[in-house]
Amino acid sequence: KERIWGFVLMSVVAGAYLVLKFVVLDFVLESGSNTYTENLGFRLIYFVNTIWDYLVILVWPVTLYFERIFDATIFGNYLDLISWKTMVGTMFVALGGIFAWRFERFRLFYLWFLAALIPYMGIVPANAPYKEHWLYIPLIGVLVLVATAYEKFRKYRKQIMAVCVLLTVLFSVRVVMRNFEWADPVKFFENEIAHARIDYRMHFGLGEYYFHNDDLEKAFESFETGLIESQLICESCSYFLARTAFEMGDEETGWQYVRGCLSDNPNYMPMYYYLEADEQLERLDRQEWLNEEDVEIFLEGKA
Repeated sequence: KERIWGFVLMSVVAGAYLVLKFVVLDFVLESGSNTYTENLGFRLIYFVNTIWDYLVILVWPVTLYFERIFDATIFGNYLDLISWKTMVGTMFVALGGIFAWRFERFRLFYLWFLAALIPYMGIVPANAPYKEHWLYIPLIGVLVLVATAYEKFRKYRKQIMAVCVLLTVLFSVRVVMRNFEWADPVKFFENEIAHARIDYRMHFGLGEYYFHNDDLEKAFESFETGLIESQLICESCSYFLARTAFEMGDEETGWQYVRGCLSDNPNYMPMYYYLEADEQLERLDRQEWLNEEDVEIFLEGKA
C-alpha cells in the first residue's frame, strides 16, 4: 500500500513538472534557446560532470577562480557532454546513495551535500551552473562527515585530530592567499583572465580599474582585448574605449568607437550622456569628417 501511494505521489510530481515545463517554465535566456536550456536531462548530466571539479576544490583548493565558464552552445547532444567526469560523478551519486541507505551516519552528509546543490543542478536553469562559491553550504555536510568519523572511530581520534589540524592550517593559508588576490583588483582580474580566458567581462573589469586610476594605455589595451574576446556586441567596451581614446588625446580613434557603439546599439544612453558634456559637445561640433549617417544615428538615439 505504501509503495502504491509512493508511486502515485511521484506520478503527480512528474506530471506537474511536465505541465509547468511546457506551459510556464519555458526556459529561454537572453542569449536565446540552446541545448542547455531546452533539455532537463542535458542539464542534469552537466551537473554530474561538475561533481568531480567540486570534489577537487574540496580536497585540493589550489587553482581557484571566480568565473567558471560554461558555454552550452558548443554542445550539440549528450555524447558531446559525456566524459570520464560523467562516470566519476555518476559513481559518486550511486555509491553515495548505497552508503547513505546502509549507514545512517553517512546519510546526513550525503543528503546535505546534494540538497545544498539542488539550486544549481539545472532543474530550473536560474543560476550559473558552476561556481566555486556554490560550495559554501555543501561544506557543512563535509564537516558533519568529519565529526561523524571522529565519533565513530574512537581508537583513531588522535590521528583524525592531527589530520584536521594540519588541513585547517593549510586551508587557512590558502584562504589568506585568496583574500590577498581579492583585495588587489589587478591580481584578481589577471587570475581570472588566466583561467577564464573567454570571459570578456574580466578584461573589461581590469580596464575599468586602470581607467579610474589614470593608467590610460593599459586601460585601452584591456578594453580592446575585451572587445575582441567577446566576439559579440559590447557597447560598454566601445563606450570606455571611446572615453579612453579621448582622454589620451586620440580623437579620431575615439570617434571611431563612438560610431561603432551607436551603430550597434543606437539606444545606448551612457554614450549620449557622455557626449552631452560641454567639452564633448565642442568635439562633436568640430568633427567635419563625421558623415551624415553618423549624425543621423546620433540624433535618432538622442531622440
